[in-house]
Formats: sequence, C-alpha cells, structure tokens
Amino acid sequence: MQQGALKLIVQSYDQLKGEQSRKTAVWTLSNLCKGSPAPELEQVQECVPIFYSVIQNEDGEEILVDATLGLCYVSVLTDDSPIMIPMGIVTIILKHLE
Repeated sequence: MQQGALKLIVQSYDQLKGEQSRKTAVWTLSNLCKGSPAPELEQVQECVPIFYSVIQNEDGEEILVDATLGLCYVSVLTDDSPIMIPMGIVTIILKHLE
C-alpha cells in the first residue's frame, strides 16, 4: 500500500482492455481493501467507484464477487454507510442475486 499500488491500479483501470486484466485488477483492489492490518478508509475509498462500475456494468460472476467483497471490506472501515448506499449499490447487487 505504501508503494502506491492501489493508486496506480485505480488510475489505470479505465485503460485496461482485456477481461482478465479487469478481473485481476478488481481482485487486487479488493484484497488491498481487506488488508491486514486493515487500511484506513482514506487509503481505499477511491476503489468504491470502480467496484460500483463493475457491479453495474459487468456480468462475470468472479469479477462481481470480487467487487462486492471489496465494497464489504470498505464498508467495515466506517460507520458512515452513505458512502455506498446513495450510489444505489445495494439495489444493483440484489438484482444480480435474482
């Protein structure tokens, strides 16, 4: 985290072309959000828009699971759930479960 891996992945995510590259990036971001010890919210909150975009636009099960887990990891870093709920993430996740 101190070497800037998260920031680099976030900044370059939109330029990733292949499905496998996107899956790997989301998996990596999710794991960086989980971390041990847990990261500070300020370090990982910029991952939320990527996780949201994946949940909204992707249909592959693996990438959806990793994005959802990433959101879970970020959500436990704060008591301020409006970081996620106003963006409609919960509704979209429920649609994927149908």
